[in-house]
Amino acid sequence: MIVRTIIPFCVLVFGIFYFCLRILGTHLEFIPGDLGDSRFINYILEHGYLFLKGDDHSFWDAPFMYPYPNTVAISDNMLGTMPVYALLRYFGFSMESSYQLWWIFICVLNYLCSYFVFKKLTNHVILSSAFAYVFAFGLFNITHLNYMQTIIRFNVPLVIYFAYKLIETPNRKYLFFYVFGLVFQFYCVIYTGFYLLYASLLFILCYTYLTKKKVNLKFYIQRNNILNSCLILGIGTILMCFLMYPYIITAFNLGLRSYGEAAPNIPTIGSYFFAHESSILWNFLFDPKLVPHESWWLQNIFPGIIPVLCFMIPVIYLFIQKRKKQPVNSLLLALVITCAITFVLFAKTAGGLTLYRIIFVLPGMSAMRVVPRFVHVQLFMALLLGALFFMKQNKWLIYGLALLCVIDNLFNSEKVGTTAKAEIQKHKQSLVSKIKSYDFKNYKAIAYIADNDNPFFVKNIDAMVASQSLNIKCVNGYSSACPGEFGEMFSKCNQEGLDSWLKASNIPEKDILIIK
Repeated sequence: MIVRTIIPFCVLVFGIFYFCLRILGTHLEFIPGDLGDSRFINYILEHGYLFLKGDDHSFWDAPFMYPYPNTVAISDNMLGTMPVYALLRYFGFSMESSYQLWWIFICVLNYLCSYFVFKKLTNHVILSSAFAYVFAFGLFNITHLNYMQTIIRFNVPLVIYFAYKLIETPNRKYLFFYVFGLVFQFYCVIYTGFYLLYASLLFILCYTYLTKKKVNLKFYIQRNNILNSCLILGIGTILMCFLMYPYIITAFNLGLRSYGEAAPNIPTIGSYFFAHESSILWNFLFDPKLVPHESWWLQNIFPGIIPVLCFMIPVIYLFIQKRKKQPVNSLLLALVITCAITFVLFAKTAGGLTLYRIIFVLPGMSAMRVVPRFVHVQLFMALLLGALFFMKQNKWLIYGLALLCVIDNLFNSEKVGTTAKAEIQKHKQSLVSKIKSYDFKNYKAIAYIADNDNPFFVKNIDAMVASQSLNIKCVNGYSSACPGEFGEMFSKCNQEGLDSWLKASNIPEKDILIIK
């Protein structure tokens, strides 16, 4: 019993030290990601903390892109895990250190939740520990360090598990956990929430059909259960309405994304074999030519050989079983079908042929610009598929597989995209000092007009974090989109862009402190 507890704990500690601390530095010297999107997520988390603290009076109206309202709803809101960050800030950690520790906490949750599900379904400690390691600390995570919000996926294993249980063993508690697990994922990351919603519903349909357990679904609408089911679904719907209302307002004001904006980012077969350059074993697969697109880094979705084998070997096995007219495991087959359908729907040929247009009309899909992020959900299903298949294999094969899980995900930390914490703090403090040299409290907002060589997003986020630390509004802004009139200010941070935005917003220039 002690050994069964020590093994998963040791794997977790190894993951923290080998993955997290090699990226952050043993003294937390580095921040995952670059000076762009990663800092933006830190800004949103800090805004949530300041809102809880009472320094910001509106959560959704974060003080950037002044005077545009509802700015948080242009991108991710971080509500689901923001309390963890806020607690770290409350105990005195700096903005940047809290962000680092928050990320470690998310990685730990990813491990624990996936281990829980693997262990529940396989009752195999070593296999569960190894595959949970791949899910939480594997190579796939490195490709998303610039988009830290997407790594928040500890609800994915739980939702898939409860989707299975509510069919396999009808019980109102499983409906409750399924619904609120989904809702919580939406509060954590809306992208992953939509992908998880559709993938889990597809899995429920497949598993129900294959097991012929429609009667188990009817359990939830029986006379003595329907009131509870309606209550669970009703509360879940209310919580979703509370979350989505600001996004609906934003979609109404800014418009939905067109299919043409998403189409270039649909992954190809090559994307699945496009490895991150830091991989020790697979760096020869780092070839941007595999994905001929200007934003090629968004297509880094090779998860290592383990998830690929976890999908391919059961597929071959089930095919042979079918040919021999042998009975097949319904759970394995349901996972294979779900993975295969999502793969086909979210992919395109080298010539651009795709079925993605079919599902683009589904609610929420038109907001998904970076299509490859659906792999966060598919990755767990592939690993679960492998865990269910290998659980009955020879123990030495499983030991070898566990070792391969580590070797498969070895990486060179020097090739991982990070930014020195000191550099990030320097960017903020230099602009804070410049703003303080003016009587900034007599202005309604600041605007940073920069003529340096930094990319536009670095300039805008510099202004955002500096103004945030001084509790003053900011005209500069960076997010996944912006109002049309803000376009030139967004992309150039110049005087012309500022003049155009202030005129469109009917704001006198005398109300704005312009920092050059």
